[in-house]
Amino acid sequence: MNRIGWAMLLVGNCIACYGIGRYGTIPAGETQTMRVTAYCACERCCGKWADGITASGHRIKPGDKFCAAPKSIPFGTMIDIPGYGRVPVLDRGGKITEGRLDVYFASHQDALIWGVKNLQVRIARK
Repeated sequence: MNRIGWAMLLVGNCIACYGIGRYGTIPAGETQTMRVTAYCACERCCGKWADGITASGHRIKPGDKFCAAPKSIPFGTMIDIPGYGRVPVLDRGGKITEGRLDVYFASHQDALIWGVKNLQVRIARK
């Protein structure tokens, strides 16, 4: 199945509980401290995948806000990230493992300004 087909399959599912914790699952509406880094769509951040298309098949447009999450959190899941907002999971990343998220910024400079933060994030209720 191609990237777009896989993303559409996952977005259509309604799942009440996601396994994102090192010590079990975190139900929708619960919070967990996660290491939140930032990236943009440049070659420096994305390497050979710097084509403006996320792992879910989403084509990045001006004004987009989304995050990259571990495979245990399905594409389309909404996550509340303090200081960034409520955004969907639309991407993956090689270093995005359990307990980590990566938030998207339109510019490399804005991603650098965000830096690295340990934040209490919440899986949004559907």
